[in-house]
Amino acid sequence: MSVSLSSSYGQGRCRRRMTDRVTTCLFLFRLVFARSHAEAEIQQLEQDKTELERQVAEQNLTPDEVARMNSERSTLSESIRELTAELHKKTRELGEQEIAVTRRMDDIDSLVNKYTHGKAVIGLNASSVQQQYDIDFNVDVNMASSDLTAVNVVGQRIKESIRPGLQAFGEQLRTEWRQQSNQKIEWDDKLDRLNSELEQRRHHVQTLEHKLASLESAAEAEKQVRRIGVEVEVELQVEVRIARADASMARSRPPP
Repeated sequence: MSVSLSSSYGQGRCRRRMTDRVTTCLFLFRLVFARSHAEAEIQQLEQDKTELERQVAEQNLTPDEVARMNSERSTLSESIRELTAELHKKTRELGEQEIAVTRRMDDIDSLVNKYTHGKAVIGLNASSVQQQYDIDFNVDVNMASSDLTAVNVVGQRIKESIRPGLQAFGEQLRTEWRQQSNQKIEWDDKLDRLNSELEQRRHHVQTLEHKLASLESAAEAEKQVRRIGVEVEVELQVEVRIARADASMARSRPPP
């Protein structure tokens, strides 16, 4: 039961991290777009600067026009420096975000693997379970793909079907666990009663064995007494016969 709860919790974390992955990827796309836009502006400013320098070299301009163009050149140079600094900043941020995204991708892959293993442990791979809930509990996320549509589809499916299905399956497991626990309590009670009855019968058997042993001892003693009595009776009979024989012999002898 603890496995199913852990799997449901892990699935929730996986869904949240996949949402973070989508948000981070969108931010990266904005950074890439901003970088491309900044590079285009820098290139255009360089072209404008080159064109102004060509125009100054080719035309006979008044001092005021030269001063105005120099001012525009300074403005353009400053804009180029600012855009270059911003480009470097965005490039650095992009690199940091790429590292963070790589780590998040590894975390998501690890979570998906844990979810897949846990799903097999609690029996979600069984076709009967998937037919019962009419849900495909498999989660397949290709983190190497740049297409966020598939990732969004998986995230939406987790939110709308897999997560409620896991909650329902977890509730079913908890119900079955409670039923099994109650049945186990009943069987434990029966086992305790049987053990108590068995102990009573064992004690009764031991009492009978002691009585039987006593009776066997008394019977053996009685046999010995009877045997001795028979032996004494035989000896007495012999003695009587001898005495009678002696008396008979004494009567038949003539007197001296």
